[in-house]
Amino acid sequence: TYDPGEIGACDFVLLCVKSFDTRSAARKMEPLLGEDTAVISLQNGVDNEDVLAEEIGRERVMGGLAYIFSTIAEPGAIAHTDGPARIIYGELDGARSDRAERFDELCERADGMEGVLSEDIWTDIWNKYTLISAVAGVTAAIRLPIGAIRDVDESWDLFVGLLEEVQDVAAAEGVDVTDDVIQDWIE
Repeated sequence: TYDPGEIGACDFVLLCVKSFDTRSAARKMEPLLGEDTAVISLQNGVDNEDVLAEEIGRERVMGGLAYIFSTIAEPGAIAHTDGPARIIYGELDGARSDRAERFDELCERADGMEGVLSEDIWTDIWNKYTLISAVAGVTAAIRLPIGAIRDVDESWDLFVGLLEEVQDVAAAEGVDVTDDVIQDWIE
């Protein structure tokens, strides 16, 4: 539906819009929010949860991320093309709350999707953000797919350098993106 009022209060709301639409989507969310509603951001980026918290209250926000390969099959239809179908979610403070446990149980029952309750959602978000930043940055700047970038030493060095740069930014934000994570993305 395009009208959240048609749905009413939910136990969980999955926010899956592009980051630049986070604030406007949050402002339209009120009809979905009950006393105990948890809103889980499944967006790329590292500041969506803060934007949500400003709009709907930090107590309602859980962090999350998705690993899925999909495409727009036709207007209004998204097709899962290949690879993982996994979401990772957790409380912003790392607590193992009742609502996080309930959502985890729902994910366990879902067919064709893996749910992972995170012990440190901020690290998980930054780990993915590290890869996305490097891939998006280099492929946009060089205007080639990642396979072609791997084949040229200078572009590959740029890619690895960006992974390390985001690792440094994460550290400055108090999040440890480990060398093992960087190595996994390189591999």
